Amino acid sequence: MKCWFLIFKLGDPKDAVRNGVRSLLRQILLVYPYTKVFVYVMDGLKSKNARQRTECLDELSYLIEKYDLTVCRQTSQPVALKEIARHISDRDNSVRNAALNCVVQAFFLAGEKIYKQIGQLNDKDLSMLDERIKRAKRQQQKPAETNNLSAKSSGQILQQDSIEIDEPSNGCDELPLPEE
Repeated sequence: MKCWFLIFKLGDPKDAVRNGVRSLLRQILLVYPYTKVFVYVMDGLKSKNARQRTECLDELSYLIEKYDLTVCRQTSQPVALKEIARHISDRDNSVRNAALNCVVQAFFLAGEKIYKQIGQLNDKDLSMLDERIKRAKRQQQKPAETNNLSAKSSGQILQQDSIEIDEPSNGCDELPLPEE
């Protein structure tokens, strides 16, 4: 399957086209191996079009979030992460943010070993990455704390491991008999 044209269309100036391509890529993932789709999307990072690079990085973030770092199986993890981290120093702000989000997503899955895998970054890029990771950690902890507090204050059960059923029932004995 050749989806280079779809990857090319991720950089289209029209939102409707980009959204259509994104939904089509999601559907392709249902029938085509996600590791191969990852390789095609990685090839889209070589483009000169900043919007295409941004959308490809967003798609890579989605793939990493949904399928873990196993998406990098065909290209090794360090090679893929180095290529993604290389875009942190891009001059376009949206490309930088998308690259940072992608590396942060990988950080939440693999932890500190991400730093070793992305290789050398200049000090400015490394400080941007560290700051983004700290901010993402805070945002991740905030919703969890508010959910716990609201559940405790309302008296809800936070986690229920199993449900016990007293008597097996087929559900038919609960229906009223038809009147004739």
